[in-house]
Amino acid sequence: MCPEILDILEENGACLEHTVLCHVQRNPDRYYYKTLLDRGAVLCFDEPNKPCYRPDTEIAENILWLVEQGYEDQLLLGMDAGQKKGLGSYMEPQGRANGLEYMLTREKAAGGSCLNMDRLPPF
Repeated sequence: MCPEILDILEENGACLEHTVLCHVQRNPDRYYYKTLLDRGAVLCFDEPNKPCYRPDTEIAENILWLVEQGYEDQLLLGMDAGQKKGLGSYMEPQGRANGLEYMLTREKAAGGSCLNMDRLPPF
């Protein structure tokens, strides 16, 4: 569906470099991601902590592979925990969890540190 969205946006004069496609982790196909990124789109990977859909390491491995391919500037992490009960998966059932820290531990388990922490905006 994302290529069709990009087609429509492009036909109507949109700048694809300013287009963010979210929840792309739902289709864990690296070459699908690559075709979207090659068109200039930005991809947002959401929904860590939802093992009923996919393991977090799968998301992290795909992000790491894309960074290794040179797409670091076109990748975003969304910390969509969904419902309050999802915070428990961040190992912090009481209160607000640090989703970025949680996702980075999964990314390291996948083979390294793919994010340049110096480039992250301050919270």
